[in-house]
Amino acid sequence: MVLAFTVITAFGFLMVGLMVSSVVGDYLISEKTKEKQQEVTILSSQISTLFNDQDTKELQDLLKQRGEDLDGRFIVLDNNSLVQSDSFALLNAQEINTNEIKEVLSGTSDSAYGFHQMDVANEDGSTVKEWVVYYAVPIVYNSQRIGVLFYSSSIQDVIDKISQISYRLLLVFAFVTVIVFILCYEFAKWTTKPIANMTEAIYEMSQGKFNMRVRSSGTNEMRQLANTFNMMSEKMENLDRLRNEFVSNASHELKTPLSTMKILVESILYQDDFDKDVTTEFLQDINSEIDRMSAVIGDLLILVQIDQYDSTLKKEKVSLNDLIRQLAHSLSPIVQNKDITINITATEEVFAYVDKIKMSQAIYNLIENAIKYSEEGIVTIALKRTAQAVFISISDTGIGIPAEDISHIFERFYRVDKARSRGTGGTGLGLSIVQRVVLLHGGQISVTSKEGVGSTFTIELPINENEEPKK
Repeated sequence: MVLAFTVITAFGFLMVGLMVSSVVGDYLISEKTKEKQQEVTILSSQISTLFNDQDTKELQDLLKQRGEDLDGRFIVLDNNSLVQSDSFALLNAQEINTNEIKEVLSGTSDSAYGFHQMDVANEDGSTVKEWVVYYAVPIVYNSQRIGVLFYSSSIQDVIDKISQISYRLLLVFAFVTVIVFILCYEFAKWTTKPIANMTEAIYEMSQGKFNMRVRSSGTNEMRQLANTFNMMSEKMENLDRLRNEFVSNASHELKTPLSTMKILVESILYQDDFDKDVTTEFLQDINSEIDRMSAVIGDLLILVQIDQYDSTLKKEKVSLNDLIRQLAHSLSPIVQNKDITINITATEEVFAYVDKIKMSQAIYNLIENAIKYSEEGIVTIALKRTAQAVFISISDTGIGIPAEDISHIFERFYRVDKARSRGTGGTGLGLSIVQRVVLLHGGQISVTSKEGVGSTFTIELPINENEEPKK
């Protein structure tokens, strides 16, 4: 990126430099040419009378003097291109036919000039290439052209100045390019440092270090990217922690009944006197532990199914009134062993589009918990529908939940009272299943509770999730 930006910048400076050099060169040459052309035109009018009167000596002296003043060479030619007077006194009576002279003699132009490169001898006898300019203007007497004034002068000094300017521009260009490269490099380091840090953090995360965070700095986009990365990293760290806790808890939940069964089986195997009553009791305990393991595995399978990202809901129109009555009836054997009454209240028949199997599991878990953690009293199931949502509330008059535990009760394997939960046969997964099912339906679940008074769980399902699709 730095190299590309530097090349583009350098190319831009080069183009500007060439344009500036060209403009300055054209300006200097143009000014030099105009100045010399004016001098030649003025001298042409001055010598017209001398040339017409054939005052050769005075004409020669004037040409020589003006040639020395202007650092050039003046030549007067007649209309046949023959030299009549030369400020260097070398080409008299010789014919000169430069393009500039031809252009004036043909009447194509009132004046002409052109640039030529010539070999010029140095004092040591060597020759060098040098740029000169030829000027030709007509000599007019009494409105008649009687000859041509030809002038040649070196413009090598202007060419040298242009070269010097170009060289200086090149030096400035090189200096600016180096500065631009350094600035671009430092800027690129500053702008890409967050990306480098993030790349390093991603590599560390690929090695299993999910506690990596990057500093939020740089532009708004980079800060937003860093914040998003940190959020992702935090979620992955939490997921990894939950996964580890889940594996640990699941292993513990499965290991405990296995250990118990192993002890009971060994007790049966190694008892000296076979006691039928003791054996029967041990086998009943083993059967209970198997049931508990089966319940844990069943709940784990349910969680795995609903945790899948592609888990789909098979929605159908369901009468929640009928569904709740069926669930309450299926739990009647548990209620009969306690002094508990199930009371269902609904102001109207409420229908909803839900996954019947999954929603049945969620409501069943809530009703079962209300019964398990209540020794007596009333379990109230309230059902109502508003314009925005459907509400299902399950209230009990049981032991309640401590305030410090309410925020954790939906965590997997979390128990408020582990000893009591084991006694009631809980796996610590029921409320996690309930919350996940409700979230899959786009709803939410809330709880209010007070120790010794009871608890109320409320499921809220948005109405747009329950409306019958248009045909």
